[in-house]
Amino acid sequence: MKIFYYVKTTWRVSLCTLLTAILLILSGCTGLPVSGTIGGQTIQTRVDSEVARYYLANYLAGKRTDPLLDTRIDRVYQQANGSLPNREDLKS
Repeated sequence: MKIFYYVKTTWRVSLCTLLTAILLILSGCTGLPVSGTIGGQTIQTRVDSEVARYYLANYLAGKRTDPLLDTRIDRVYQQANGSLPNREDLKS
């Protein structure tokens, strides 16, 4: 009986470890891949929205190709009054 309990417990722990590892790996692969330059430093990363992707890849480089997104980003800059925008500013 103890052997059965040991196998069952070990299998449960192994399954939990495997599922945790899979979730960690998948969470690192989420988002939209993007490359851009900030302060002369080129970065490659993943972002959580198309607006963030556009901002990093195009807006900061001066490639204003989407008037709607350009207007939204400009509005955030104007509302921030020289400070960093907060979460609520970025949601608008």
